[in-house]
Amino acid sequence: MAQESFGLRRIGQIAVNAHDQKKMTAFYRDTLGLKFLFEASNMAFFDCDGIRLMLSGPERPEFDHAPSIIYFKVSDIRAAHRELAGRSVRFKANRISSPACRPTSCGWPSSETRRTMSLHS
Repeated sequence: MAQESFGLRRIGQIAVNAHDQKKMTAFYRDTLGLKFLFEASNMAFFDCDGIRLMLSGPERPEFDHAPSIIYFKVSDIRAAHRELAGRSVRFKANRISSPACRPTSCGWPSSETRRTMSLHS
């Protein structure tokens, strides 16, 4: 039996810094509509289609930095944009696709690029 080579493959959880956990929890749960799982201490957990998202304050000062950008896949990006704008989500630019991330530069098929929305917290 051939031994499988080591390589990280599946994300189990993504941590996002939240200085105002109550406000961020309400935004992710009520505005974005993510499935809320539970709260524990100063943390809130959501299910993103099998990947857990954790909101929490930074454990140490060296971990206190801006969060990464999270990209969500949606079936209709224009409809998702309209819905979120109707929920008072502010977008950094008034365009749906980003010229900085073309299919060739991101390695995504063009159909994936047109269905991916990034949100900055």
